[in-house]
Amino acid sequence: MWNLVQTTGNWLAEKFCEPNGDFWTMVQAILIPASFYLVLRQIKLQRLGTLAVTLDSLEDRWQSESLLKHRSIVCQCFGQGENRINKPEEAVCGFFETFGVYARERILPVPVIWDSFSFYAENYWAMLSDHIKSYRAEVGDPTFFTEFEWLVSKLEKHGRKRRLGKLKAWLPSKWVPNPELKLHGFIQGETQDTTELLSRYQAITSPKSANAGTPATGAKTNAIEAP
Repeated sequence: MWNLVQTTGNWLAEKFCEPNGDFWTMVQAILIPASFYLVLRQIKLQRLGTLAVTLDSLEDRWQSESLLKHRSIVCQCFGQGENRINKPEEAVCGFFETFGVYARERILPVPVIWDSFSFYAENYWAMLSDHIKSYRAEVGDPTFFTEFEWLVSKLEKHGRKRRLGKLKAWLPSKWVPNPELKLHGFIQGETQDTTELLSRYQAITSPKSANAGTPATGAKTNAIEAP
């Protein structure tokens, strides 16, 4: 096969080019950039596929029954006790800590996270930042949930850029309020959403467990009629 290609190339070179190898130089000049383009395109497609899988797995985790319970408890207990990090708060903060790691390592771009989770991340940070700072002081370790904090700062900056343009995005966040950050309304909506989703989980699992402990009607009748 290669001999045929080479023979054809030599014939074309004799017909259209000077006999000094200019034809093959031209072919290489075309094929090498084309090969690099195809390789880079394949890498980009693989990266997009990995990004989609990662984002889907995080979405499934966010909507899982266990995390829905933790989200519901965090919202219900907000402002009713000490600023402590209990298991529900730890679960929610840990979820966004994972997002922060992925964003810092450029596994997930900040604009992608902003489109999907900035509303939750910024509001939960507003709810739990005092808890986190108190916990850091209590254990004497300022590194707890720093990726969550870093992520929120990047999301806020990206949000200001989307809403106001690149120049105003550099203004301090206290000068540019986020219109979506209305904590009271967020807590009400989040509590309602998590309650509805948890009730769906219970509706799916309850009939199975109820039927498992109840004998079939026919079996019960036969047992009564048996002498």
